[in-house]
Amino acid sequence: MTRCSTSDYVIFCDQDDIWFEKKLESLIDFAEKNFDENIPSLVYCDAHGYSDAEGVITINGIYRSHPRNLKEFLFFNGGYQGCSILFNKRLCTLAAEYRANYYYLHDDVVSLLAHTFGHVYFLPKKLMLWRQHTSNVTGKIIDLRTYFRRALNKNLYVLSANHYKEKESFYLAYKDDLNDDCQRLFAAYLAFPHKAFLERIFLIIRNGFSIGGNRLKLILKSILRRPI
Repeated sequence: MTRCSTSDYVIFCDQDDIWFEKKLESLIDFAEKNFDENIPSLVYCDAHGYSDAEGVITINGIYRSHPRNLKEFLFFNGGYQGCSILFNKRLCTLAAEYRANYYYLHDDVVSLLAHTFGHVYFLPKKLMLWRQHTSNVTGKIIDLRTYFRRALNKNLYVLSANHYKEKESFYLAYKDDLNDDCQRLFAAYLAFPHKAFLERIFLIIRNGFSIGGNRLKLILKSILRRPI
């Protein structure tokens, strides 16, 4: 779909979400003030969770973590919600020419490209309703109690197999384009599930990995869950 755009800015329009009147205006205004047209750049906004069945707002904000760089992003099992992001032509071109052999979701790819080769920004405004219904493709909004219950579930994993495969394929395709620091981070991330328990913990600490800046959360998940 990114191959069809010639615009300075691109936004994914999921047909099931409800945009507020000034969503585009707010995101474009932010991009105009902060983006460099020569650097792949992405901005994502917040949203209210909305129950399609009940017709009410269910949660006041869909993002709990905000990675500032690649080492805070790699252990995310996913990217930013496609309906919440706007990106520039430079990033659109990278996505249109994507050359990895495997990808899981389009918003994952755009998020990963931006964190690897460009800039990612968060606009702390709730500019839409993210509708939750039985046909959702990307997951459900959960309340805080469910969130902590899942975090302590020993039957879950640290890394989703699909997202791990996606990042592995990305690394193989773009390895020669990465700077030394990015190569080191990807190599460490890909080695993570193959390490023994204590080695996984040391790997996190040694490389400064975290989930959106929260290293303790990643360490606890690594202690309580299987690696993949």
